[in-house]
Amino acid sequence: MKKEIFNKYVDRVCHILDMDEDTLFSRTKKRESVDGRLLLYYLCHKRDMNIVYIQKHMLNKGLNISRSSIYNGIDRAGRMISNDNDYKKTIKDLQDGI
Repeated sequence: MKKEIFNKYVDRVCHILDMDEDTLFSRTKKRESVDGRLLLYYLCHKRDMNIVYIQKHMLNKGLNISRSSIYNGIDRAGRMISNDNDYKKTIKDLQDGI
């Protein structure tokens, strides 16, 4: 069940940021890829997805990421939401319907 939710969020994040999955799950530190991953971590976390499961799903998509990186990403996304109404709206749009 959580894998299905994860995959839906992947599709929505890629659509909103106009990127493909390969870009989202690449090791690059380009801003669009990093922002996409932060959104994905945050959304999954808000759906009560365990960090270990997020890590597992990321690995299944080809990106080996540490739990501490996921925690830091969730924290960073939370700060961005607090400071940026557009980012907050994007999160709400991504959450609607899932």
